[in-house]
Amino acid sequence: KVFISIKDNDKGNSILKASQILDGLGFQIIATKGTSKFLNKNGIRVETINKVSEGRPNIVDLLKDRAINLVFNTIFKKNLF
Repeated sequence: KVFISIKDNDKGNSILKASQILDGLGFQIIATKGTSKFLNKNGIRVETINKVSEGRPNIVDLLKDRAINLVFNTIFKKNLF
């Protein structure tokens, strides 16, 4: 299983190509809602999982259960100054 959660600015050809390859190799792709919508729109089979703030089950539950083998994640960093 592969978890993918990509910020909007990073949703492009690179993550799409990687997702297509992983899907083609038979990996189950799990993504947060926005990323899931992006991948589905581009023909990638994906299961949607909650962010921690959205309730359970969420991605942390899957990570703790060691149900995820690979993670693609980018975050938004607020300017602290």
